[in-house]
Amino acid sequence: MSAIDLFLVEDSPVTAKIVKAVAKNEGWNIEHALEAENVVSQAMDNPPKCFLLDVNLPGMSGFELCAALRIHDVFQKTPIIFLTTKGDIYSRLEGFYVGGTDYVPKPFSPDELRERVRAQLSTVEHLTELNSKVEKVREQQESSRILADMVVHDLKNPLSAMRAVFQFLGDLEGYSEEDRKKFLRVGISNAEIALRMVNDILDLGEGRLRPSPEIFKFCEMTTRLKDLFDASSKQNEVGIAINCELNEEITSDPALVYRILSNMLSNAIKFSPANSTITILVEKKDDSFEISVIDEGNGVPDNEKPMVFDLNYQGKMGIRRSGAGVGLAFCRLAAHKLGGEVSVGDSAKGGAVFTLKIPAAFDFPSD
Repeated sequence: MSAIDLFLVEDSPVTAKIVKAVAKNEGWNIEHALEAENVVSQAMDNPPKCFLLDVNLPGMSGFELCAALRIHDVFQKTPIIFLTTKGDIYSRLEGFYVGGTDYVPKPFSPDELRERVRAQLSTVEHLTELNSKVEKVREQQESSRILADMVVHDLKNPLSAMRAVFQFLGDLEGYSEEDRKKFLRVGISNAEIALRMVNDILDLGEGRLRPSPEIFKFCEMTTRLKDLFDASSKQNEVGIAINCELNEEITSDPALVYRILSNMLSNAIKFSPANSTITILVEKKDDSFEISVIDEGNGVPDNEKPMVFDLNYQGKMGIRRSGAGVGLAFCRLAAHKLGGEVSVGDSAKGGAVFTLKIPAAFDFPSD
């Protein structure tokens, strides 16, 4: 079905001939009806870009047809031009009152009709383009807001770890000099992570993450992760074990990978019972790496697994899951940017297994 540029409703053969000649010269596809009856239903099937309505039609008038068209959302912004011999001010006001956008008084010249239709079609085109740009800006703003929420949520991890470090350092007699230095290194590391996240917020101009590929080794990263959460895991009486025997290198964004795993590990610590162990397992499968964070908590119910990476997911755990959805939603977004994916499953001991799968070498987009 060809798109309709003009829908002419005119019972005068002379006027219809002139309008059709103008449309042919301009390359406009035109539909013609002799009376108003059934015009609304016909136009609904293939909405035109502009209506040309005679006012003095048999049966329903052009004014009445205009009002009937404006009831439907699809025609709210469609130009409606009246073709009429009624040029008095009251008739023109009535036409505008029912939703008309312009008048072409009869008799008219083909040039005037052409220019008036051109003006209306141009206005619609510009409004459509403007609305598209406005919608794009809204989407970018919403994307920026969501990503900012994620980054702000992630700040809680390093800040909580820093607080735990300072609490441990407050008990100077309980720790050796070596332990205090280790806790200080963890505090400095978390301060650097927090600063990087703040910079992420400042870089949200287009509301999207921009991966920066580097070559690194997962086993070295998991060791740093364990050190990062050493204080908070001890505070929760939870152990962290690393199962990584790979010495292979990967090309990806280490900062994003680190943040994904930080969220997963932080989440595991929150939902792990005392005297349990969290395992970080790194495996190479074909051309991908899989990094799993395995806890011994209550796990995630099967009916909630599809939603666990949704923004602001709460789940049946109620307050205990407050904020978890933001961090896990970030994990899914960041994994997608790295050409990978995140998933959740069940561990052998009934806990949750959160897994990040990313390609060993990802061809990052240049833009």
